[in-house]
Amino acid sequence: MEKTLFYEITDLYKDPSVIVAAAAECAEKNGTSGNAVANYISFRLLTSENAFSLCAEKGRAEGTVSALALSDIKAVIDAYNRIMGYAAEKYKDSVVSYRAGSESNSPAAKRIVRVGAALQKAAKRTENGETDAAVKEFSAALKEEYFSGGAGCFGMADAFRLVSDGGDSYKLCAVPNFAPKIKGSIVGYEGQKKALWDNTDAFVRGESCNNVLLYGDAGTGKSTSVKALIPDFRDYKLKIIEIYKHQYSAIARLMSDIDGRGLKFILFLDDLSFEENETEYKYFKAILDGGLGNRPDNVVIYATSNRMHLIKETFSDRADISRDDIHRSDTVEEKISLSARFGLSLFYPAPDTKEYLAIVAALAAEEGIKMPPERLDSLALRWATAQNKKSGRTARQFIDALKAGVEE
Repeated sequence: MEKTLFYEITDLYKDPSVIVAAAAECAEKNGTSGNAVANYISFRLLTSENAFSLCAEKGRAEGTVSALALSDIKAVIDAYNRIMGYAAEKYKDSVVSYRAGSESNSPAAKRIVRVGAALQKAAKRTENGETDAAVKEFSAALKEEYFSGGAGCFGMADAFRLVSDGGDSYKLCAVPNFAPKIKGSIVGYEGQKKALWDNTDAFVRGESCNNVLLYGDAGTGKSTSVKALIPDFRDYKLKIIEIYKHQYSAIARLMSDIDGRGLKFILFLDDLSFEENETEYKYFKAILDGGLGNRPDNVVIYATSNRMHLIKETFSDRADISRDDIHRSDTVEEKISLSARFGLSLFYPAPDTKEYLAIVAALAAEEGIKMPPERLDSLALRWATAQNKKSGRTARQFIDALKAGVEE
């Protein structure tokens, strides 16, 4: 049967044995137990990007697009009933009571099971002659899921990486096992965290906000702070996309593709810097705020770097006389202007001894390490001396060493 909107899942009307096999694979991949067929169809519906799902993501799935979707949704329910008739005869209760080898408690798995349950309820009502009411009820459930969690791949994960070959074409891959720290578990840098959280809060609420540069010593928690935003703002449908330097030519196309989505996006550029002979920074300056098109309202750029001035300078840049560049002051200004394109810059300095030991103590408590404070401090300082650095990363490495039974 042809469908108007959910054209991506016409295979539901093919060989039911193929669907049952795909349902088992889907259950194992997503860690979902219960009715495997219902959950599989749920997964296919949730990851479908079409006029209905994208409008629902923005809370605007009314009128003609909603009416068109009702016909498709009825066809999906009919397909489910047909597949279950085959499965009941062939596999008895195994498909209905499927148990995944490793069950997941992720938001995506919960969504799949929730929509799967709504599908089963709708199918039951159609068997009782309540077809129209069942279709409308299931349509409303889908609208709510698209609106609250997003449609397509974005509804299945919070964090993504851009995959590209350096051109403007790309694909997005979900980051597996994305488990960021929460704000309260990051020790220190209270002023920096508050500024970052306040800016992000303004962003997700549709208020005026800035692109942000977090700079300072390595291992001080800059990247951790950015990633920790996701748990706090997940209810605002905030997603994060990590982009590497060689992929900057794809950013303009990415921003065009996600512009207007009913989701919020942080484009995350970790360890941002450019060497003297690299010219990609000119393109990146245009992306920040110098190009013809404005940054989409649902996109903000957060970057981390070990240095404030993102482009390496040489002494010759500031020499009084330069053979190669008559307008040497313009060259210097061009190089330092990139960091100025970030409306908010947050400095993360290396912690002093007191701050370093506070981080160690917090991590030790988090890991359940029992040790007299004086002993813990002594070992932590000895570790930092051996590593020639005090930082949050050094503290993390020290705690990992303690857990492994290495004290020195």
